[in-house]
Amino acid sequence: EILGFDLVATLSEQAHFYSHNKYHHHVGANIWKGTNLTPHSDMMAGLFKWEIKVDEHYYLEIKGRLALNNYAYTEKNQVLIITDVVGATLEIRK
Repeated sequence: EILGFDLVATLSEQAHFYSHNKYHHHVGANIWKGTNLTPHSDMMAGLFKWEIKVDEHYYLEIKGRLALNNYAYTEKNQVLIITDVVGATLEIRK
């Protein structure tokens, strides 16, 4: 909801696929490694950072939803940085 994505497909309750504007899918998320995960270490395989580039309007919408939901983020050089529970970061750029 914070990113403004829509759920467009599921694989049981194990994987969800999200999109913007009902495109097939942009982002997939799963719980195949479990739900009680510890932060990544440098020696682990996995996704550590990803980014999306958005226009000014969408950037401000996301920033507003982050604030409204009291979701922790930082902003540096017009980039919103969100870190998840395993330490992977999402950078939202204009």
